[in-house]
This record gives sequence, C-alpha cells and structure tokens, in this order.
Amino acid sequence: MFSFYRLITFVYFLVPFIAIGIAGWRSYRSKSWAGLRSWLLSCLIGIVCGIALAIVYVARFHGRVPPMQVLATSWWGAAVVCLLRALNVGLIKAGEGISRLTKKKSPRWVIAGGVARALLLLIIGLPYVFSMLLVFRPKVVHSGTPESVLGVNYQEVQFTATDGVPIRGWWIPTAQNDKTDHHHPAAAWGERTIILCHGFEGDKSSDLQLVRDLVPNGYNVLAIDFRAHGQSGGQFTTFGDLERRDVLGAVQWLQAEHPAQATRIFGLGEGLGSVALIAAAADASPEGQAIDAIAVFSPYGKLRSFISSIADRDSSIVNWMATKVVLPVANLQVGAPISDFSPDLLVKRIWPRPILMIASQEDGISDIEQTQAVFDQALQPKFALWRKRDSHPAMLFSDRQAALTVRIFFETERSIL
Repeated sequence: MFSFYRLITFVYFLVPFIAIGIAGWRSYRSKSWAGLRSWLLSCLIGIVCGIALAIVYVARFHGRVPPMQVLATSWWGAAVVCLLRALNVGLIKAGEGISRLTKKKSPRWVIAGGVARALLLLIIGLPYVFSMLLVFRPKVVHSGTPESVLGVNYQEVQFTATDGVPIRGWWIPTAQNDKTDHHHPAAAWGERTIILCHGFEGDKSSDLQLVRDLVPNGYNVLAIDFRAHGQSGGQFTTFGDLERRDVLGAVQWLQAEHPAQATRIFGLGEGLGSVALIAAAADASPEGQAIDAIAVFSPYGKLRSFISSIADRDSSIVNWMATKVVLPVANLQVGAPISDFSPDLLVKRIWPRPILMIASQEDGISDIEQTQAVFDQALQPKFALWRKRDSHPAMLFSDRQAALTVRIFFETERSIL
C-alpha cells in the first residue's frame, strides 16, 4: 500500500547519503576535497543537534531513548541540516544566475542579493525547522510491563496500521488476582477487549494503571504504541489524525487473532490516544464501526486551537507563527491536513454508540474547556466526569472515582438504537 507517511520517512533516511554522495563525486572530479569536508561537517552539526534533541526528550519525559533511536534522531538532524544547506546553495546559485542575466555586479547589488538570500533562507528555513520539531519524535520508552505493573502475563504482538506502518503492542488476557471482585458478568468473562491508547510522549507502558481494575475483572487489553512512539514504526506524529489508522489496525488484528475475545471492542485512552480513538470510532470502515464504546481522558477539540493554546503561553507572535505558518508546513511534512484535524466535528459520527469523557481543570495539556467543547458536539448516549480540583493529570489517571466510572461505563454500555 502506498503511504506518503512511510515515503517521507524513507526520503529523510536517504538525504545525508545523497548529499555526501554528490559532494564526494564533485570533489573527485575537481580533485579538491574541500566541498566534501564541508558537507561532512554539516552532517556532523546535524548529528550533534539530533543527539541534543534526544537528551532533551529524555529529561523532559522521564524515560529513555534506545540507542537505535538516538542514531535515528542523529541521522534525522543530519538530514535537516543537509536540506537547509541545499536550500542555501540553491539560493546562491539563483542569485548568481540573476546577476548574470541582469549584469548587475556592483557592490550594492551584491549586498542586496546577500540580504535577499538571508531573508528567503529565514522565511523558508524557520517554518521548516519548527514544523519538523513539531511533528518529529525521538521515541521515549518508559519502564514497566503488564507483569511488573499489573501482575499479569502478557504477549508482545506486532501488526500494521491500515496505512502499513508497523505497530507494536501487548496482548494482556484477563486474569484473576487480588483485585478481582466477581462483579463482572460470568457469561461475558474474557469476551470483551479494550484497546488502550497512550497519551502524548507516552508509550504502551505509560497508562497501564488505567486498566488496573479491568484486567482482573473480565476484560482483555491490547495496549499499543502509536506510530513515532515506543517500539512502533515511523518518526512523525500527527496528533491523532493518522494515529486513527493505528487503532483501526489494532481492531483488524483483534478480529483476526482473537475473535472469541473481541465480541465487544472498547477504546480507552488519554491525550493523543483520546483523539485517535474518537477519529477511529468515527471512521466509516468496518473496523471503525466495530468499536462499540470509547472512554477518553482530556480530548482536545481542534488541533489548531490546541496548538494555539500552548503557543499563546509564550506570546501572540509565537501563536500566530505556530498556527498560521508552522502547522500548514507540517501538513506537507506528514502528507496529511493535520491543521484541519477536528475531533469535535468527528465525534458526532460515533452515534449511536456511547462515549465517556473525563477531564480535569488542572490538566495542563488539554484544558477542560476543550474537552467540554467536544462533549457538547457529541450525540447521546454520552457521559462525562469533570474533576475541577485535581492538581495534576496523573492524579486523575489514578483516581478511584475515575476508574470506577470507566468500569461502570463499560459494564453498562449500550447503543442508543
């Protein structure tokens, strides 16, 4: 299956090879190696920038970046610097061509050409770099497995998203332990499966606590790493837009590998996972319609508004730059119109299936007003739990009332028809 997402990843992998190869060929023909050394230095600068970015992600998200991801991030840095240098060389050549055609070679025209080149490099280069920082992800891996966190056995699985991106996950069959309370209907034990979808910069281990009361009480769980996260393929996030395909791929895998355990399929997610679930359940495909109910923590309404709310914390100029320039450029980077991604418009298509939304006023990522906007657009049956005094979103995920609300929702879910 052709996928622009996979193609652009492959192109970035090739860029440093192409740049060094062309520079080496030209140096060989000219018998001067200065050009090759210069391009190798550019690659080295990019590698250092990539390593620095990986270190920032480790410090910011309290996980670890595997060695192969450090290498991938370094190579990506080299590709970005090579492309910026190629842009600069192209502008220089264009300036030289204009000078020859106009025969303007006075110092004043040379200075004007240099200023124009610098401005163009800034106008094109800055949005490009910021868009890459927005969508590129060094994959941060967190500690913990279903065995260490939940005390249950699990199986590592791999499948593909519906656009071909390889996705990794954990199949966690229901198992009784000290949290089993025997309130789950015996007839339905082990026949229902929850697709667990992590949040921004998380992975499949990040939100295992959300199913701590579900796995021991009759529910199987398929915890997945989204693209550009954990152990899954890809390096570019789309904030839930293309991640819907990862969820749909999970549904396909469940129906093929565990049909008896997937008589009912539910979705449970937070942040990134919440909007990916909304988009997947709204999808008209058989896989999308097979999702019987979803419970989501803190979904945002529109990506543009979500980015705006974050950027506005810095300044109005940063806000304008992020929403009017960087996001449209990011569309080109991932091959999808992510700037138009609007879960608040998609949520209506989940009807007649039920949806539960949970949010905290002190979330710090997607504020409760954005979740309220999504809830307002949803059609019945819909349910909500608003927590207004939580000091941190992590408290919401471990909150007993929230966990009980999710469990009751899945136990009693019904289509309105």
